[in-house]
Amino acid sequence: MKRPILTSMLFVLIAVSTALGGETNGSVEFTVTTKPTEGKYAPRHVFAVWVTDSEGNFVKTLKVLAKKRQKHLRTWAQYSQKNSVDAITGATQKIHSAHVVSWDCRDTEGNLMPDGEYQFYVEFADKNGQGPVTPPGHIQFKKGPKAISLKFEKLPYFDNMTLNYRLKETS
Repeated sequence: MKRPILTSMLFVLIAVSTALGGETNGSVEFTVTTKPTEGKYAPRHVFAVWVTDSEGNFVKTLKVLAKKRQKHLRTWAQYSQKNSVDAITGATQKIHSAHVVSWDCRDTEGNLMPDGEYQFYVEFADKNGQGPVTPPGHIQFKKGPKAISLKFEKLPYFDNMTLNYRLKETS
């Protein structure tokens, strides 16, 4: 009998916390498949995924695959100042493929981000210059007390984009 009361109380706490600008603990899994642009180095390419808040402020880099050619990830560098703290990092990619990244809804300093709108960006370059970047607002979701599963519209160089936001159970 106590469990339904505790569950009800938890939902009330989550609702009050959200109404007051809460910080729901959750995680995101984002998937994207890149396609070549016929650049000089294709299918080899450098690649980055990062998160911003609703105002476009950098929150965290999730994945950067680039070494010497990192300078061609111009949009990522502008947003992040090349901050890759806690990101998956690696060498230039040899082929275009699916990428799966996870975000624990925390910034680079480990702070849980407040509930609200967030955007994911994806960029790659297979030439000596700016490559494709997902447009602002294309990959966005609302972090809060409800789980979300989204599939995003295909773009010329980005396909199979999905986002799954799940709540973390509290103990």
